[in-house]
Amino acid sequence: MVNLVRDQTIDIAPKFLKRKTIIKKLRQYADEQMERAGEDTLEKIAHYLSLPETLLPAEKLIPMKLANVRLLRLYNIEMSRSLAHELESGMWQNQQRAAYLLLLTYNHMLKYYVGVIAKTQAEFSPLGYRAMGQHLGQLCLLGHQPSFHQFTALYLNLCEQGYEFSYEKYQSQWFMMRLAENFCGYTPAPWPKAAFESELYNGILEHWQDDTPTTLQALLKKACNRHTYQSYLKNEDGEYDWGTFYSHLPIEILMVQRLRQWRGLSEVPVDHILMDAPFNTLPEPCIENVHHELAEKVLAKVHQDFPDFDTVIAEGMQRESVA
Repeated sequence: MVNLVRDQTIDIAPKFLKRKTIIKKLRQYADEQMERAGEDTLEKIAHYLSLPETLLPAEKLIPMKLANVRLLRLYNIEMSRSLAHELESGMWQNQQRAAYLLLLTYNHMLKYYVGVIAKTQAEFSPLGYRAMGQHLGQLCLLGHQPSFHQFTALYLNLCEQGYEFSYEKYQSQWFMMRLAENFCGYTPAPWPKAAFESELYNGILEHWQDDTPTTLQALLKKACNRHTYQSYLKNEDGEYDWGTFYSHLPIEILMVQRLRQWRGLSEVPVDHILMDAPFNTLPEPCIENVHHELAEKVLAKVHQDFPDFDTVIAEGMQRESVA
């Protein structure tokens, strides 16, 4: 039988959207989400913030979860607008990205906490490794190495707490998780067989620290080509690696570049349409303290309602390194 599956690494996907089109889609998505759900989002967060202290922690769990879902919604809206501006201007907005990323970071911390204290409550959706990998990539863009180490440990520990991987088939995010594990030197997580199926990503993991990155350069270009296909092609589950938000953001390539920088290695030039400015170079690390008032109010309320929150998170961020 002839294999009709197209090699996604040899060229750019024929249906890959132009930048102008994706900018329009990002702004349209943000505007529609704010119009359709903006009021509900703020109401759910306000409801949680106004809960009386006399309620038991168990009574606050559902309202906290609903507020947390809205933090993620706000992140998607605000980051979509920021990314549209970056694509249009060809300039990074790392300070704004850092502030918006607090929404996602707190969302993941709260989800982890709920997963630890309410493992049997099915109404709480778990963190998926797809979301974990993408968050680690965003932390790399910010250039904040301590947070990258902490959340890599948190996510690897979560992977050992009975997380079910069988339905997840996103090779790009498998790669990002394994790359983070490799960089940090942590004890390997019990990855399923599916995490090792991509010869392309296995090759990048083998060569990402090469002093002379000729082989890596070729592999990264292939990864860019694959990214363009995975921005619209569905796999057998009706999904693809990259949704609209990440379709023109080569975050897995930029993650490799940042980790090489942290190792004291050179950036690898990649000649590809996906790497047009600002993505042809890494953003300056965001070293200033950033704030997002609404996200910080939710986290302050969580600290008040769940006194063990910091302890649970701190314990989750501890992981043994390979000897």
